[in-house]
Amino acid sequence: ALVSFNTSKIISVISQTANFSTSPPPLLGASEDTINAIYSFDQESSYIRMIDAADAVVCSSYWNNRNANTPELFSLGYFAPIETNDPFFLDTSYEGVGTNIGIRGCTPGA
Repeated sequence: ALVSFNTSKIISVISQTANFSTSPPPLLGASEDTINAIYSFDQESSYIRMIDAADAVVCSSYWNNRNANTPELFSLGYFAPIETNDPFFLDTSYEGVGTNIGIRGCTPGA
């Protein structure tokens, strides 16, 4: 959908553990098959298609550290690893950028 808005780069910010809530769909009457089609890591789910479509995926651990103070939260976001194959993001001195960081939920197929 973002591509249709003429976005030049798509960046997804994801939790390293992908601890997003899957509780709303059942409350709305979604079946187990529908929930898997959205959230599964093991198939062509909406989630996997989203990270595949992104030019870069920022894998923050912010969600694992909600009790951290402001400087810690800034550090978690700023120094988060970034998965990308896009030369725009790879051409940097930022050490956290890579083409296969291997974090489940951030790296397609990991």
